[in-house]
Amino acid sequence: MNRIVIASLFALMVSGCGEDLVTVQKSVDENAHWIHVTSKVQSLVVNDFIINRGSPCGLHDHKPVALTFGQEYTIVALCNPIEVTLKTDKGDVTFTWNE
Repeated sequence: MNRIVIASLFALMVSGCGEDLVTVQKSVDENAHWIHVTSKVQSLVVNDFIINRGSPCGLHDHKPVALTFGQEYTIVALCNPIEVTLKTDKGDVTFTWNE
């Protein structure tokens, strides 16, 4: 019985790992939307940012970004981001905002 409970808890922890890689927040000023990405793991490389499923948002080309725990990286979008997908070395993570 204990082995079943431990195995179940491990499965729950693993299934939530993608969402626990980063926090993503959005802020707005009169000219642009800012997307703030903060790492929740010790080492994370964000290889690509895909906003609104690839629609042009005025993002400049960027290089992969290496983040450590608690480190933040901010990108600017010249459109209203409803969805952002981060392609990382630990898997892809997608965030959406309902507006």
